[in-house]
Amino acid sequence: PTSRGQPVRWLVLAVMFWLGLAQTLSWMTFSGNPDIFRSYYRVPKHSSEMIEDWLLNAGPITYLPMAPLVAALTTRIDRVWSTVLAGAALTAAGNIIRLLPCGMAMSEPTSITVLAVGQA
Repeated sequence: PTSRGQPVRWLVLAVMFWLGLAQTLSWMTFSGNPDIFRSYYRVPKHSSEMIEDWLLNAGPITYLPMAPLVAALTTRIDRVWSTVLAGAALTAAGNIIRLLPCGMAMSEPTSITVLAVGQA
């Protein structure tokens, strides 16, 4: 007998794929063009390389300690959707926080701090 599987599994797979894609795009927004990064976030040229490298690596580094926690949370079927929704909400919140330096006149240290909080 052939089994088509549970349709909800395909939905979970599609949602997890989409959220992973959104998170990856969030991590990589600082790497496109350093000149645009510096002017957009008002970061001086002398400190932008170190800051850009740190912001690029903050997301993947925080992923490492969080992966076992998320795996433990998703082992129970009733917690899968709550974990997915929490991940989506945190990604959205981080992106919204990262927009704050663009719309507000912030000094360089404040702007970088807000970017770091949004990126992590």
